[in-house]
Amino acid sequence: MKKLYIIRHAISSWGNVQLKDFDRPLNDRGAAAAPEMGGRLLTAGIFPDIIISSPAVRALTTSQLIASRFENPVDIIEEPELYHASTFSLLSKVNQISDKFDNVFLVGHNPGLTDFAEYLSNKQFGNLPTAAIVGISFEFDSWDLVSGSTGHYFFYDYPKNDN
Repeated sequence: MKKLYIIRHAISSWGNVQLKDFDRPLNDRGAAAAPEMGGRLLTAGIFPDIIISSPAVRALTTSQLIASRFENPVDIIEEPELYHASTFSLLSKVNQISDKFDNVFLVGHNPGLTDFAEYLSNKQFGNLPTAAIVGISFEFDSWDLVSGSTGHYFFYDYPKNDN
């Protein structure tokens, strides 16, 4: 069984209007939310085999802060094509994941991530909030079999979730 955790980057800063979109850092709230969400994953017994992240500063920092909550080091792979990727770009990247990994965190941007989560699971999320995490499982052992409606939604959390 494969499990994909789709993670939207934590909230970023718009404080410096001269920064390119790619270079925007997390704001204070985002810098607090990312490790909090990593802690929630840890508490739920969810551990990544690998994290695949957009290299944009806000996504990569989110990945690093989430990974910092786990006792064992987690490899973070920067994937340039995840920066503002479409559903089918994301699907292409997921289909290329090595089958040696069962639990994969994919960190990126909206609207692509929301669309991708809905495409895989047939569940409507509307709009994933910043630092939201959606867990989708697949009843097979190869990432290249992942496609539309093949996943089963089983986990959803975000910073302002009171559950």
